[in-house]
Amino acid sequence: MNSDIDEHPLAAALAVSDELAQALGRHGVTLPSMGPDLASCTAEPPRQLIELGRVNMATARLLTDVLRQTARDGG
Repeated sequence: MNSDIDEHPLAAALAVSDELAQALGRHGVTLPSMGPDLASCTAEPPRQLIELGRVNMATARLLTDVLRQTARDGG
């Protein structure tokens, strides 16, 4: 297993959350309440979860469009 996840579970979850936010942002998608789930990151043993949060209809449609387009483009 990745030592960063073992030693710093919350920091690892924050990093993954930031990477996901940046990737989504390149497609114009923002999930404002996305971030690590604190309870899962501090559990023993840690089982990091990323909370994607709630989004409005416009954001859900945009995310759907991005995923469909990516699938059509093969990747």
